[in-house]
Amino acid sequence: MRRVKSFIYCWDFGIAFFATLITYYFLPDYINMKFTLSFYNVAMTVLSIIFSLFFTAMAIIMSSSDNDFIEFLEETKTFT
Repeated sequence: MRRVKSFIYCWDFGIAFFATLITYYFLPDYINMKFTLSFYNVAMTVLSIIFSLFFTAMAIIMSSSDNDFIEFLEETKTFT
């Protein structure tokens, strides 16, 4: 019970609850589906490009022929 009270009384829960109430009050009762669909398509396109570039960069870094990058990571104890 004490953990629940500490969770409810914390400042980030209060801010999130207040933001939810304000958003509920100011947003319209319905959302135009054409806008929602176009927003979803744009978001999926951007995310697919970002993740493909990220995984490509990671593959290039990990498959590099020299050990300079691996030695650098081992110095900082990131890659062991």
